[in-house]
Amino acid sequence: MSCYTLPFSSRTFTLSSLQSDRHTVHSQPLTTTATSSAKPLSESRSQDSWVESLRFQARSNHFREAIFTYIQMTQADIPPDNFAFPAVLKAVAGLQDLNFGKQIHAHVFKFGYASSSVTVANTLVNMYGKCGDVGEVYKVFERITERDQVSWNSVIAALCRFQEWELALEAFQLMLFENVAPSSFTLVSVALACSNLPRRDGLRLGKQVHAYSLRTGNWRTYTNNALMSMYAKLGRVGDSRSLFDLFEDRDLVSWNTMISLLSQNDQFLEALLFLRLMVLEGIIPDGVTFASVLPACSHLEMLDRGKEIHVYALKNTNLVENSFVGSALVDMYCNCQQVESGRRVFDGILERSIALFNAMITGYAQNEHDEKALNLFFQMEALDGICPNATTMSSVLPACVSCELFSDKEGMHGYVIKRGLERDRYVQNALMDMYSRMGKIKISKYIFNCMERRDIVSWNTMITGYVICGRHDHALNLLNQMQGVEQEKYGDDECEDEDRVLLKPNSVTLMTVLPGCAALAALAKGKEIHAYAIRHLLASDVAVGSALVDMYGKCGCLNLSRRVFDRMPIKNVITWNVIIMAYGMHGKGEEALELFKNMATEGEKNFSLRPNQVTFIAIFAACSHSGMVENGKKTLILHGTKTSAVLNSVLKELYHLKKGSAVKFSRKNENIKPFESGGETSLEFFSLKTDCSVFVYGSHSKKRPDNLVIGRTYDHHIYDLVEVGVENFRPMESFTYDKKLAPLIGSKPLIAFIGEGFENVEELKHLKEVLIDLLRGEVVENLNLVGLDRVYVCTAISSNRVFLSHCGLRLKKSGTKVPRMELVEMGPSMDLVVRRHRLPNDGLRKEAMKTVRDQPKKKMKNVSQDAVQGKIGKIYMPDQKVGDVALPYKAKGLKRERREAKLKNDDSKHASKKQKENST
Repeated sequence: MSCYTLPFSSRTFTLSSLQSDRHTVHSQPLTTTATSSAKPLSESRSQDSWVESLRFQARSNHFREAIFTYIQMTQADIPPDNFAFPAVLKAVAGLQDLNFGKQIHAHVFKFGYASSSVTVANTLVNMYGKCGDVGEVYKVFERITERDQVSWNSVIAALCRFQEWELALEAFQLMLFENVAPSSFTLVSVALACSNLPRRDGLRLGKQVHAYSLRTGNWRTYTNNALMSMYAKLGRVGDSRSLFDLFEDRDLVSWNTMISLLSQNDQFLEALLFLRLMVLEGIIPDGVTFASVLPACSHLEMLDRGKEIHVYALKNTNLVENSFVGSALVDMYCNCQQVESGRRVFDGILERSIALFNAMITGYAQNEHDEKALNLFFQMEALDGICPNATTMSSVLPACVSCELFSDKEGMHGYVIKRGLERDRYVQNALMDMYSRMGKIKISKYIFNCMERRDIVSWNTMITGYVICGRHDHALNLLNQMQGVEQEKYGDDECEDEDRVLLKPNSVTLMTVLPGCAALAALAKGKEIHAYAIRHLLASDVAVGSALVDMYGKCGCLNLSRRVFDRMPIKNVITWNVIIMAYGMHGKGEEALELFKNMATEGEKNFSLRPNQVTFIAIFAACSHSGMVENGKKTLILHGTKTSAVLNSVLKELYHLKKGSAVKFSRKNENIKPFESGGETSLEFFSLKTDCSVFVYGSHSKKRPDNLVIGRTYDHHIYDLVEVGVENFRPMESFTYDKKLAPLIGSKPLIAFIGEGFENVEELKHLKEVLIDLLRGEVVENLNLVGLDRVYVCTAISSNRVFLSHCGLRLKKSGTKVPRMELVEMGPSMDLVVRRHRLPNDGLRKEAMKTVRDQPKKKMKNVSQDAVQGKIGKIYMPDQKVGDVALPYKAKGLKRERREAKLKNDDSKHASKKQKENST
């Protein structure tokens, strides 16, 4: 390999460094000797040939080859001119190698083009801007004596690259003062600077730039694209859309800009619609298009549409290898709970960026795969050599606190400090959340107080921390403090800009603090929050509405809870669950069951509204609080005169399964004949003696081999009977299974009935009722899937045959919150053949089905109820004349006057009566 050295530098530049995968072409001195006797390239080539080759390679973005050609050109003693320098400087800028660029700059001085060529100076400004040296940008620009339009465009673009937005606008103003006409490229940079100013100033200046482009006729496609992006960043999406509709020369960048800004402003359906319109107009989407539209599929959980985009990307190799598309695909799959699919996309990308790692770690953390999130985090730096950034840490910290196997949670805080990320607001929010969930609320409060600037997420995180730690009063006080800071610091200005952010409580704040009102029974504060939600149009939010329903229910205002529920435009499964719980807490089981039926009906139309495990827990609790749950019945097990070995094993294992709630007599009973008249007396006597309401009687004969009679009693009288024959019996000993799955004695079983026969055939319907009373356990206050360890499976094989099997329940991880359940058959199992049955008579059925009627509440005269269950009394007060009211000091005179008036009235009546007698 030959080594070529620049004539003006002691540093060397080798071909191996050009072919390396690193972005820097010449980052350190290389000293090698020639190992080949090959002569340099022919020196007979003309200068024009060298320059043309160099310019062609730079235009084709073959930057390494262009630099290598320049080195060969200098080795051949061909002096570069004002056409060669712009080409090689473009290549250096493309590779962003500042050290090599400075050597080229020295070459410019050596050959006398530093001040004589404006073109070379402009390319130097552009090179230093892209290589990140703002000081050299100023120096080179100040040395340009005759600045043209390209000079100003280069310096304005460089200032925008360094995010010096105000300086870029000041340079634009100086450009106008020097009577240099801006071009479309100038307006693109100026629009970018305006979009990053505070909203009010950005809109004012951005509209002036827009008006200037209209007045001067700079109505180019890329100018319109920049203006659309500017309006969108300043919150004027409608203006961006209007601008998009006005011009017809829309290219791929125009469509990408529109789709991206719609997706970034949460207008996901519109973004998908624009993708469809784009394809209909014949514009072929690229990686930027899919990276912009996939977040819309992610937020809307449109998995099928996301898979269609994935298929299109697989057909185009360049899209599959695009890191931005890969990150968006991983995010989409993880948001749609398809974590394994997201991991397959991640594994299929060879050149992984930090954005791709962040998307996968966030997906693991959001789907509660905490251990996998931590493993990938450690792999990112140890194996792939990628240093985590603030986004990485804010994603992995929630997984740290949730992973029980990871004990060094505080050590992650030290790692954050080591990386210099402790001042990042997103990392601070994640640290506050981590310490709050660890119960160390004081550390969370310390981090909160040390924050230089708090956004709405910071306040919400701190309020949530107080609620998690049970300090609901502190949460309410912090909410008041948050509003006070807003009024004191920000006033009533409705303009949100970079330095002034309104900290009004949002939907997350309200749904977080409302459980605190419920826990403290702070009804008045809850009503204040409800009023705030109505004023700020947050009451229609499904999360806020659900929290309000729960708050009113726990504060005792069931009617207000139902009113909020009925007025919600959109309800999810959480909304239905909290209203069912509210009715259950108030002992209204019938109404809770009616709501459950309505929810099931809605679930048939909308899959997301189908009842989940929380719903069943809520309805069970409602029935329990309302006294609508019947306890498991005690079982009496009896032997007949003759029994077979099979029947003895059946009765023995049945007693084992019912251990704790069964009584078994091994003595043979000759007088028991359930279906015959007079043969019921002994059964009723045993029922009274043992206080059992269900009995199993086993007998064996040629006519009815292996016969079981299962029956129920009411008030110790035979209620109904079902006679079955046992066939194909397999005892527990014949099953092999993991003994750890053996159910606990007396545990609550689940009984599953499979087959239409249990709904259509009279005998099987009756058998189902009897089996439920025979097999069910005692009432439990709290239902937990972990406590459910066995299942009785009853399958209707024919119109008179049922297969009964006892199974254990194995819970496995499913990748979601709901575990996957597997049945392990552990015996016994048997076929029950219905031989005959007897239903209860109508009189006994009516007697058994009687329930105590609720006594109607006695109406109280002049008493009513207000909206919050308070009593209001009414008092009748007749009209009174103040002048006729007897005062204390006039009481004696008033009595005397009344007495004299009465005597006078009596005398007048006596005189009129005497006058009538005289006249007659």
